[in-house]
Amino acid sequence: MTINYTKLEYFKNLTAEDIPDTPVAWLHSLSASTVIDFVQSDDLPWRVITTLLHGNEPSGFYAIHKLIKESAFSELSVNVRIVLGSIEAAQYKPEFTQRYLTDGMDINRCFGSNSLSQYYLRAQMLASSIRQVEPEAIVDLHNTSGDSPAFGVSCHQSHQHLSLTGLFCQSMIISHIRLGALMEQDFGCPVVTIECGGATKDSSHHLTYKGIVRYLNCEDKSNEELAFQVEVIYHPMRVRVVGNTSLAFANEAASYASVTLRADIEEVNFINNINGMHIGWVDANGLSNLELEEPQLHGKISDYFAVQDGKLVGDADLRIFMATSRTDIALNDCLFYIAKHQAI
Repeated sequence: MTINYTKLEYFKNLTAEDIPDTPVAWLHSLSASTVIDFVQSDDLPWRVITTLLHGNEPSGFYAIHKLIKESAFSELSVNVRIVLGSIEAAQYKPEFTQRYLTDGMDINRCFGSNSLSQYYLRAQMLASSIRQVEPEAIVDLHNTSGDSPAFGVSCHQSHQHLSLTGLFCQSMIISHIRLGALMEQDFGCPVVTIECGGATKDSSHHLTYKGIVRYLNCEDKSNEELAFQVEVIYHPMRVRVVGNTSLAFANEAASYASVTLRADIEEVNFINNINGMHIGWVDANGLSNLELEEPQLHGKISDYFAVQDGKLVGDADLRIFMATSRTDIALNDCLFYIAKHQAI
């Protein structure tokens, strides 16, 4: 697939008649990353929605399609800019199954770079399109890598960040991790990522739709507008396999894999405490198959997990989130995140 990294498609004030009847047909009508403006008046503030940075996370795209068909972007008290990221990855059949193209890069690891090559250039162009309108808020819509309750992520904890998250869901993770994500960039306004739940769940699509409606119509993003009270979780940590360690998902230890996670590992997401919980198996190399990113900040993997008769078990008061049973994501990104639970 040939990709024009310098191309952004622009549309303004799309109506129901301007787009195809189904999200998939609309997706295939697009030829590049896309910016859609809904302009009410030049003197009104802007709010930005970004979505489809990952091609296999379609809830935001589905919701926007539905809202355009319902004429929901007319007669608002704000202007809205919508940014659609990885169109080509989303179009790869079966649609909405590729996080990014096999020979491509995860664009949500490319923001904030000075490189002008390929996906880094595209990330710069998407970021520039956001800065151009000087928005008062940005919501970046994703789906979780596996089945999971919805949650928000931000680099900052403030009244506005909590309020934006509370338009969509009940939990917010405050992250110090820097991966090159859009959320980490300084746009001069609050930015939150909303992980809207599993990508194939109707409940995720509905949650996203209702959250966008609240976001479009709330006047000042204050606590009075919150649909949910927000619980805060601090300092997430990424757990990865070491090097070329092999991985499987099964109901028992797989003989061909150094690490086997439970086939139902996604059901562990957001369980209050995994201390003592069996989450998988490891071979004779034990915990040396796993690593914790930034150990100088967080300690060793053995501070959080233990091996008991070949079984991998939690060994601290933790939550797991973003656990996935997709081998490609687990190996190329991370197995899952962990965090100590603290609520305010």
